Amino acid sequence: MKNKMKKIGNKNLKKRKEQGAALFEIFLMVISIGTFAYFIGDAFGFVSAYLGGDTGNCASMGGEPCAPGTGTCESGGSIQKSSDTDYCCTGTCKPADEGGILGSVTDKASDVGTAMLISKASQLPTPTDVTGLTHTPVTAEEMAKATEGLSKIAPKVTPGLEWGKLEWGVKNGWFTILANAAIAVGLYFVTKGIGGLFFPDSPKLFGYLAVGASVGYASGAALGILISVLGGGGNSLPIFGLVGMGWGLIGMGLGLLIAGIVYKEEKIVSVQFSCLPWQPEKGGAKCNECNKGDFGCTPYKCQSLGLSCELLNPNTDRQVCYWVNRNNISPPTISAWDGPLDSEKYEYVPDTARLPPDKGVIIKDKRTADGCIVPFSRVDFGVTLDIPGACRVDIQRKSNYSDMTNPGYISQGYYVYNHTMVVVPSGLNTSDPYDITIQTGGTYEIFVRCESKQGYSNPGTFVFKYCVKKGPDITAPFISAADPVSGMPFQFGQTSKKVYIYVDKPSECRWSHKDEDFDIMPEIMTGPRDISGIDSNMKYAYQATLTGLKDGVENLFYFRCKSYPNKDANDRYKNEQSFPYKLIGTRLLVFDSLTPEVGEIIKDATESVKVTLEAKTSAGYKDGEAKCYYKETSDDGPYVEFYPGLGYSYQNSQDLWFEKGEYDYSVQCCDLGGNCETKTTQFEVDTDFQSSIVVRAYNEAGSLKIVTDESAECVYDKTSCSYNFDDGLKMTTTNNIDHFTEWDTNNNFYIKCKDSFGNQPAPDACSITIRPFTSY
Repeated sequence: MKNKMKKIGNKNLKKRKEQGAALFEIFLMVISIGTFAYFIGDAFGFVSAYLGGDTGNCASMGGEPCAPGTGTCESGGSIQKSSDTDYCCTGTCKPADEGGILGSVTDKASDVGTAMLISKASQLPTPTDVTGLTHTPVTAEEMAKATEGLSKIAPKVTPGLEWGKLEWGVKNGWFTILANAAIAVGLYFVTKGIGGLFFPDSPKLFGYLAVGASVGYASGAALGILISVLGGGGNSLPIFGLVGMGWGLIGMGLGLLIAGIVYKEEKIVSVQFSCLPWQPEKGGAKCNECNKGDFGCTPYKCQSLGLSCELLNPNTDRQVCYWVNRNNISPPTISAWDGPLDSEKYEYVPDTARLPPDKGVIIKDKRTADGCIVPFSRVDFGVTLDIPGACRVDIQRKSNYSDMTNPGYISQGYYVYNHTMVVVPSGLNTSDPYDITIQTGGTYEIFVRCESKQGYSNPGTFVFKYCVKKGPDITAPFISAADPVSGMPFQFGQTSKKVYIYVDKPSECRWSHKDEDFDIMPEIMTGPRDISGIDSNMKYAYQATLTGLKDGVENLFYFRCKSYPNKDANDRYKNEQSFPYKLIGTRLLVFDSLTPEVGEIIKDATESVKVTLEAKTSAGYKDGEAKCYYKETSDDGPYVEFYPGLGYSYQNSQDLWFEKGEYDYSVQCCDLGGNCETKTTQFEVDTDFQSSIVVRAYNEAGSLKIVTDESAECVYDKTSCSYNFDDGLKMTTTNNIDHFTEWDTNNNFYIKCKDSFGNQPAPDACSITIRPFTSY
């Protein structure tokens, strides 16, 4: 409750501060706006800024009285009218014959405090021109004198900017200028004082307002006085002062407005923190993030994603991070997985006849009309789950998960998302005890259930249904792959090469340089003749030695096979189309260069010096694209690859670090076709911890020249050696050995030189100190 009351009190205090500042700004802005309106009105004739009709003011200022209609004021001073007396507020009266007012306008004219200056005879009003006004007629002689007088004062009343008036304003209005300056200074301290007296908790706010008011007033007053003087109204000191004050108040208003806009409240916030052991967030919504990426999941990564994250199948290649939510009683949801299925041969078709809670798919062979699988074929298929689970299969439907034992677990019982199953022909020995064997002919079903980590399994089964053709296999062999793959290069000068092809059934295979019928192909390949020769990938491998290879061109070959060599001719089927295959001939690989070159010395200012082995190659396969390997020449072991995983390139490099000494290295580069070239290099590694030495210093052609013992950069200072190298004045050089600067006999040159390894004198030391002199 105490803290709450304190917060409320602080909030109210802040509110009162803001209200007070706002009211103060409004007060000052009202004054500024009123003044601005008053002087605008004066400019358009709505109000008068002059003190007409009151003789007291001018009289009290020491103005000289003039007889009505008898004269004007010296220096352009203004006249105040009364019923019987004219007063000059500044200056003295001037007779009418020296440019005074011709005649007089009285009565109503005097009431508004104005005077009419008539400069041309044609403009003189007659008694009928102004109703209610009296006019004293002017004789021809008086008119001549008036015209002469007007000609004398004409330059003084010409409108526009007159710089002489500015000089007059400065000479005669210094008191007004100082008064406005004093007002500006006073505004600063008054505003600060109001803030300190009534709002002591807002010194910054009122500091902004004080600066805004003071600077705004000073700027406005200066602008107003300047405009008044240059525009023609500055030759009357009272008007001069009033205009300055009016513009000053306008500027003050603008200054306060700007100050209010730029002001920002500062807050001091106390933050308290403690260093405690880190804990992962509750739950496990992010557990699956650990299973993404190329580097797999680890126990630490998994557990850091949530308190309920658990790494399943630890220390295996199937580790999975999973949210073990004890409240989750749902079993995994099973779906058919397309990943392992050979889409060129097989497809999944929904089994709509399956009754709940069971569901499933039918595996169909695309090569047969009825969709039944070709005999002696291998079929890979699988299931995918929405959560990690362990799965079991059986060839019979069992009532629960634990009773499914024939063959039982798949994926070795791991809790994973995806599970693969394999169907192989009967009688074959396979490496996986969980592979499912089938006989030829008939329809078969495989039942799948899965269980979550919490121990909940599916009430129903997921069923894979398929049929196998009853009769003999009447399909031709299928060649699925070759090793090396088609399009690979071979070594320059090689005339033959061993190649393997992989077939889906026991076969007899042949090859030829031409695309021709199996029966006339001349070259016979070697391989298994029955199902006992099947490999771990459920394929049959056949070997050929291809001959007649030519360098620098594509070499084309064609393979065909015929099924089941041990069966009668009527039960054998051959390929009607060839499996095309090509090998690319290459040229010799050229090893263009190897650095460091023989005899090269590598220096650096460190105990362990970096040396970059760099090899460049050309020709060979793809214009010299190669991988490079290195080792010490005396080492009998294998070569080590330059930065493994970077692929083939015509330029390869490897960074190594050596201590001081001599080294002998061998580098071998090989392209994809097997073309290899080797180079060796001997180099020396040296360490350099000393800065450059100045070995000579003298006058050359009127310049100070110094010579260093190695490539270096030199700078100087004329005060002392205690300066940073980067702050020194650079000496000019063209070869980094000879360094030049001016020949100055009046100063010492404190010179520092830094070599290419960064060695330089201590911060308070020099490479050399020189004082040039002249000898007569």
